[in-house]
Amino acid sequence: MKKTIVELIDDIDGTVAERTVPFAFNGVTYEIDLSSEHIAEFTQAMERWIGAGRRTGGRVVVRSGQPVRQSEASKIREWAKDNGVEVNERGRIPAAIVAQYRASQS
Repeated sequence: MKKTIVELIDDIDGTVAERTVPFAFNGVTYEIDLSSEHIAEFTQAMERWIGAGRRTGGRVVVRSGQPVRQSEASKIREWAKDNGVEVNERGRIPAAIVAQYRASQS
């Protein structure tokens, strides 16, 4: 019997990556393997441009890893408040904030 184990390596610093992040620029699609810390940095950097841009085409569904459970949501909101990060009292927590929280816990 054989077993193959695939380990993603962060393309920025060579540490263990959490997932592959797809993105596109100038009509070219890219993907990069990133740790949770670098996912948070990438997401934060892109928010300015995405916020000012227009969505085109259909939405691609990309699994963001583990979902946020209610117990974790409370901890994330408390962490955000303590660290000066704006987050709504209720509703979905933006992925960038979840990634920042998870990176701070590692």
